[in-house]
Amino acid sequence: SSKYPSTVKPGNQGISIKKIQKSVLYDNINRLGRYIKASKYVLVILLLFTICWLPWVLVYSIDLIYHQADIHQESMIETCGQVDYAMVKKGKYQPDIYLCVRNLLGELTTSCKAEFPSNNVEDRCGILYEVLHERMFENIQLLVICLGALNSLFNPIVYAIWCDVFRRTVKQVTKKIKLEILNNI
Repeated sequence: SSKYPSTVKPGNQGISIKKIQKSVLYDNINRLGRYIKASKYVLVILLLFTICWLPWVLVYSIDLIYHQADIHQESMIETCGQVDYAMVKKGKYQPDIYLCVRNLLGELTTSCKAEFPSNNVEDRCGILYEVLHERMFENIQLLVICLGALNSLFNPIVYAIWCDVFRRTVKQVTKKIKLEILNNI
């Protein structure tokens, strides 16, 4: 007997080593192509997620730092003068003051009456400053939350684009609709 199995003897009709090596090479190339496609898919999903949610993270982080580092209080003192922070905190959560500012900003009214917890002009200015800051932050919150929600809109679209079965089905349905339209003309 020979040292080669009967299927790989030179001159035999069986599978040669070169054919096996080619087959393995083609399998590896196909596998690599699938890995590259999957990597692109993951990259797109991660990019969309980052683009949609990064503004939210930044806005909340900046607002937190703004309040924790007392930048907010320094800015309020520059604008209003020395304020009593206890009065400001008490006043900014009063519904009538908040609604008054909200209605004035939304141009729903030209004037309104609100009871301030202090008669001090600086404290009133501080309260209005806080309410305006909260109102501005609410609008920014709404914008960044909408961006985050867009991520939920984009995900199914991306999944559909990358899913071969979905694309084939859409092509088949489109072809059938075209045939129906052409047959009815």
